[in-house]
Amino acid sequence: MSASSLTGGDIARGLDGALRNDWPIRRSSEIFELRYGKALVASVRRAGDVPVYGTNGQTGTHDERLFTGPGVIVGRKGAGHLGVHWSDKDFWVIDTAYSLVPSEDVDLRFAYYLVKYVGLNHLKHGTSNPSLTRDAFGHQYFPVPPRPEQRAIAATLGALDDKIESNRRAIDYAQRIAASVFQSWRKEAPVKETTTFGAYTEVFGGSTPKTSVPNYWGGELAWTTPTDVTGLESPYLFATSRTITEAGLQSCTTLMHPAGTIFMTSRATIGAFAINQIPAATNQGFIAVRPRREDDRWFLFEEMRSRVEEFIYNANGSTFLEISRGSFKELPLNVPHPDAIAQLDRSLEPLHAKASQLEMEAQRLTALRDTLLPELLTGRIHVPVEEHTA
Repeated sequence: MSASSLTGGDIARGLDGALRNDWPIRRSSEIFELRYGKALVASVRRAGDVPVYGTNGQTGTHDERLFTGPGVIVGRKGAGHLGVHWSDKDFWVIDTAYSLVPSEDVDLRFAYYLVKYVGLNHLKHGTSNPSLTRDAFGHQYFPVPPRPEQRAIAATLGALDDKIESNRRAIDYAQRIAASVFQSWRKEAPVKETTTFGAYTEVFGGSTPKTSVPNYWGGELAWTTPTDVTGLESPYLFATSRTITEAGLQSCTTLMHPAGTIFMTSRATIGAFAINQIPAATNQGFIAVRPRREDDRWFLFEEMRSRVEEFIYNANGSTFLEISRGSFKELPLNVPHPDAIAQLDRSLEPLHAKASQLEMEAQRLTALRDTLLPELLTGRIHVPVEEHTA
């Protein structure tokens, strides 16, 4: 179908910019097939390396494939988010998802980026268990550039995704090494004194400016909520979803914490952590710990991460569990000699510094990819085709 015969309401969400170029616009049902998955409850899965996917991503592994990889998995049912996932290898799809199979003139990786950008949630039907039907998905129209250009677009976006994934793996490795180093050190370092978190560190809570006062919000001061931390890929906070003004800061009891403060969520989800990389305040869902000595930062951070079960045990509340700042401050803390802590810091600081650097790079690459996505998928930006046609 020609772009001139369509309107912005006909084409898939977010792709109306493609109507201004000469790419063919084709109905989804003509270029994509949605193949049903098959139920595979955890109790009957056998040990293997075949990933099993559901509506929100991988849910385990099995020793048998249902589909040959590589492949694209799209969510089919559920009240939550319907995901779009890529598998490099053979895979199994359970009955809450589909396997997306494009026609021969549509590159699989291009199809992944196209559908992932458009999304699925707005196509769901039903209330108790909303579902994505084949008809709803098939009614959309998509721009379909020539296959060489599809491959060029997919290669460009894939290179960014590959680098982001490489960074994530390196960050995860650094985190696991840091935890392992700390555990070994903890067993060997003799205790110099037993004190409390409140006596050894500075411990703070947080608060929220009145949401009914517009002048308190949208300023230049980072203000952290638990969602900002639980949503992190790694425990390094570079930005917050909301900001406050100086007037907002002064209106409540929250404080601006210098970079390097340990933020721990203290209610509902207890024990999600972040080290702020920028000055930031918090709401009342946090315990913020400032080390009194620079050498203590990573000792305290790893110590706290290793004691989450204890923090949960000391929490209370009827609506949701919360560990109060007072209770946290009274918990015992076995402190080794400063020389031993300095030795630990020399081991952990480079690991966390490198992981933080990789996280910042991954976030910048993610922002670049997300900026490029609509431009490439609608043809507003073209990439050289020759490099990707081999």
